[in-house]
Parts: sequence; C-alpha cells; structure tokens
Amino acid sequence: FFVFVFLAIPIGFAFAIAGFLGFAAIRNLDQALSLLGYIPYSWASTYMLVVIPLFVLMGQFAFHSGISKELYATAYRWVGRLPGGLAVATQLACTGFAACSGSSLASAATMGIVAIPEMEKYRYSPRLATACVAAGGTLGILIPPSVIFIVFGLLTETSIGKLFAAG
Repeated sequence: FFVFVFLAIPIGFAFAIAGFLGFAAIRNLDQALSLLGYIPYSWASTYMLVVIPLFVLMGQFAFHSGISKELYATAYRWVGRLPGGLAVATQLACTGFAACSGSSLASAATMGIVAIPEMEKYRYSPRLATACVAAGGTLGILIPPSVIFIVFGLLTETSIGKLFAAG
C-alpha cells in the first residue's frame, strides 16, 4: 500500500490494488478476480445508496433556483441587526441549505459563493468570513437528511430513520 501511495497513485486505488494483491496471495488469482467483479457491483447497487445522488441533485436544484441567496437574505433579515449579525446569518443560511442538500461540502461551497463576498463588502475579515462558512458547512452533517447518516447507517446496520430522528 505504501509503495503505491509513494508512487502517487490515489489512495482509493492504492487500497484496492493492495487488497487485490493480498487476497490473490492468500487465496488464488481466480478468486481475487471473481471478487474484483462482484464486490464493487454489490456495494454500488445497494438500494439505500440511491439517495446520495438524489441529495446532490436536490442541492443543485436549490442552488440554481436561487434558494441559497433567498436563505441568506432571510437569515440576514432575522438576525442582521444584532452584533455580528452577518456571521450569524451565514450560520443560519448554511443550516438551511444543508437541510436541503444533505451535504456539508455542498452547503459550505454554495454558501461560500453567496456569503463571503457579502461579508467582505461589510468589511468582515476574509479569515472570519471563510471561518463562518466552514463552521456553518459542518452543521450539514448533523441535519437530516444527511448523506453521512445514510452511509453510517449502512455500514453499522443501524436504522437510518432512527439516525434521522436523533439528528
């Protein structure tokens, strides 16, 4: 594995190659090739993983429809008069967008496009602006529908509905 990593092969491929070679060494090449064809398909065809691209699609719809700018404007109307209101509005807008998209990364990226120029216009430090967006983006992992809840539920065989209720 480390040889593949030092050869600048991406980590996912390095794990796959090392696992394949290790399994082929322990068993035989025919069984390793059989697993190479079966395992990726069995994981990719899991019914519960269908929701992940749909959450990404929902986030794209929300972004292109302008809901991210409206979320930010609404949050600013609610808390803009408070000290640091623009930073708090960024947190609220990130929370709202995360509830739409189910992804922390999508939430931070989308709200960063909207919030950082606005915060810099009101002379917020660029460091504070990016920190607010990054902190708001991390909230997306906790708010249902979260992609991480689904992946965690599948890996640990935990009820995804109970995970959503806990979130």
